[in-house]
Amino acid sequence: MRRSLAPLLVVAGLTFLVGLGAPAMTDSDEAFYAEAAREMVESGDWLTPYYNYEPRFQKPMLYYWVTAATFAITGPGEAAARLWAAFSGIGLVFVTAGIARRWYDDDTALLAGAIVATSFGYVALGRMALPDLPLALFVTATIGCCLVAVGDRVPRPRRWLCAAAAAAALGFLVKGPLALVLPAIVIGPIVMVERRQSRIGLTDVAAATMLFAVIAAPWYLAMWWRHGTAYLDSFFVGDKVERFATDRFNEPRPW
Repeated sequence: MRRSLAPLLVVAGLTFLVGLGAPAMTDSDEAFYAEAAREMVESGDWLTPYYNYEPRFQKPMLYYWVTAATFAITGPGEAAARLWAAFSGIGLVFVTAGIARRWYDDDTALLAGAIVATSFGYVALGRMALPDLPLALFVTATIGCCLVAVGDRVPRPRRWLCAAAAAAALGFLVKGPLALVLPAIVIGPIVMVERRQSRIGLTDVAAATMLFAVIAAPWYLAMWWRHGTAYLDSFFVGDKVERFATDRFNEPRPW
């Protein structure tokens, strides 16, 4: 892996970081996240995101937090607003390379990481102030750690399961239930096949579940405490259920 580290770092640094602040913000979603983070620094309220000084309940808090923290240090700007999306792209390069190295070899790791670092979709999202690439990073890390815990029959699967829980919790703070749904689609069938040979016990699952709750739950509980059911209805019912199950946000479309 050490042989792959330097070239991947150079390529990922070039594709994700060079000229990061040069393009102006023309995407409305970028403006939502950047302005909400700026207002967070201005108001000193680090619990509730606001856009145009009105509560913005549509997305969780983690991307606002890291962007606002960057603004507090550097001041607001395009590069600062996009920095953590770019860092997530670089992180995704190395998570992918690490997975490839574990199950294949150094050459595969270098190739897999280079593919991520130069794929248009990843690079484009890594150069926008959006939580999509951080979500992809945490989902990939969750799946990778779960597969090691379930399929590799490592001596201490709890460590890998807890690492997966931590990654899923961070993803839950970036974009909500998708951080659980997407890994479950991948991992669920594998767990069903491998469950008889797996060394994972109920105590391991309980430890991972507790860790997930400790990381992911406090902010949601604080939002419910401050805003009551208005927040739960807006985020979980409106933005998550109705967005996919009704035509409230989108035109009707076939499956």
